[in-house]
Amino acid sequence: MGARSAPAAPALTFSLSAAAIDAAINGKGVVLGQGAMIAQDLAAGRLVCPFDLRLPLPEPYYLAWHTGAFDKPLGRNLQSFLQREGRRLRFPRHESQRHEA
Repeated sequence: MGARSAPAAPALTFSLSAAAIDAAINGKGVVLGQGAMIAQDLAAGRLVCPFDLRLPLPEPYYLAWHTGAFDKPLGRNLQSFLQREGRRLRFPRHESQRHEA
C-alpha cells in the first residue's frame, strides 16, 4: 500500500494584480508580476526574482481618455505624469527578445 498524500491547501486567487503582489510580499505564495508593478518591491528586497525569465506582453498597454478630460483642471498634468511614469518604469527588453524583429 502506498503512502497517502496530505490534502492540498486551497489555492489563493486574485482578480487584482496588486492584491496578488501584496500576498506574495506577505509570504502567502508566489506571483507572476509585471516588471513595472513590482520594480520597487524587487529593489527594496520585498520580492525576489528566483530566475531570470521574462515573458513579453502579447499587446502593449495604451492610455486613452475622453477629449474633455483636457478641459478639466490638471487634466494635462495627469496625462504628463502617467506618461513620465510609464517611461521611467519601462524595463529593458530581455536578452532573448533583443534578436526578434
